[in-house]
Amino acid sequence: MGKLGLTATEIGWKIHASAEVVNLLLLEKGLTYGVPGCYGITESGKIFGVERSALKNNSFGTFEWNNWDESVIAELGATPEKIADMTDALKAARAAKRLAGRAEAEDAFVAFMAEKVSHVSDGGSKGSLTAGQKTVIVVVAGVAVIVGGVLIYQGVKRYKRKKAEQVERDEDTAL
Repeated sequence: MGKLGLTATEIGWKIHASAEVVNLLLLEKGLTYGVPGCYGITESGKIFGVERSALKNNSFGTFEWNNWDESVIAELGATPEKIADMTDALKAARAAKRLAGRAEAEDAFVAFMAEKVSHVSDGGSKGSLTAGQKTVIVVVAGVAVIVGGVLIYQGVKRYKRKKAEQVERDEDTAL
């Protein structure tokens, strides 16, 4: 085994992937176990890597990480297509999580506003909403959903533009 100095980030630089994708590849190959932010090395992974730790003088305690031999890169079988698929899957999962969080927040807001409107319209007692109050709540929720959708759309457009610019820069660099 050569130098055990590569982190997941450094491996990612070599294979053009994020550290998150590298960690998923290591996990998929059975070389690590755990969850993001807390990966350990399996027995089969010890052929390629070691766990490191250091005491930091910043009151946060011990900092741990894994170092890998460069030979682990061949073991990962990280083709450009596989890296792209994993990257896309991670992005989709993050987007779904954001959308679920927004939907949950919107539902909580609508329920809160319904309670407020109900409380005010009944002079402080709980009761049902009038048709006008329900319309206002639906319109507010609809506007919130539309604004959220526009922001997501703009973010996706910006991401695609940046990705295309990066590919163009990479092609120029390769020439």
